[in-house]
Amino acid sequence: MTGAHLVAFLGELVLWGCAGWAGWSLADGALRWAVSAGFVVAIIGRWSIWAAPRAVRRLGLWPRLALIGGLGAAVAAVFVAIGGWWGWL
Repeated sequence: MTGAHLVAFLGELVLWGCAGWAGWSLADGALRWAVSAGFVVAIIGRWSIWAAPRAVRRLGLWPRLALIGGLGAAVAAVFVAIGGWWGWL
């Protein structure tokens, strides 16, 4: 276990949480739960194909970090598009 492995693990946790928050910020009312869960399932679905410990086509460490960063950029783009990223300031 190296520092890069720890960064990948923590990045995955943050990515999942931010995906849920982005879905929550995107919708209102009871639909929030469905959209939030949908975002998390979509992100974990991609993660399970290429980054999960038991994934058949698991990427190496550095490509896995790039995947996590790319998925994070996609979630960040949703925040920027809806203005939800200002909520924590």
